[in-house]
Amino acid sequence: MNVNDPNLPNPFLILLVFSITLAVVRVFTTMVHEMGHALVGVMFLKGDFDIYIGSYGDPEKGYHFKLWRFKFHLNYQPFSIEKGVFKSEQQETTYLKDFLVTLGGPIASLFTAGICIYLAVFSSLPEIIKMAFYILTGSSFLDFWYNIKPSTEPVELHNGTIVYNDGYILKYRWSQMFGRNAQPEETEVEQIADKNA
Repeated sequence: MNVNDPNLPNPFLILLVFSITLAVVRVFTTMVHEMGHALVGVMFLKGDFDIYIGSYGDPEKGYHFKLWRFKFHLNYQPFSIEKGVFKSEQQETTYLKDFLVTLGGPIASLFTAGICIYLAVFSSLPEIIKMAFYILTGSSFLDFWYNIKPSTEPVELHNGTIVYNDGYILKYRWSQMFGRNAQPEETEVEQIADKNA
């Protein structure tokens, strides 16, 4: 490769795009993941939904605003890879609905990874933009993998509630639907905590 090739992107531009992408990528992919839960929740659940980005349910720190049925709580931590919580209002529901709402997060992450890798590989976008899509692909796929894989490591929310990751909850709800006992300890899970580590 000829480093003096005029068709190559400016190295300073590469550094700028890389830095900006890293600064927003975790916030973006975590938001996509939590919105995956929320959008499925709109179809099956009543009331409003709390979406925490950058914290495990801290209602005080960060910025707070509401759009339609979604209450957003944003605590900007661009390099955090483990903090996001979706919470619905207390209500009667079914194991199947809970299963589908929980599945919505990982599916949203996987879908985003698929779109990003397609744009990075097959689009005619400038190489500098494709690099950003490669980074988004990696972050989205990590969100999917670490959340779909059941983990027995509990997550303590800001209010002291103990919850588990998507994969564990999916396994638990599946067992409940088909009459198998998978979770002898703790109480029914009300929140979905995403711990990507």
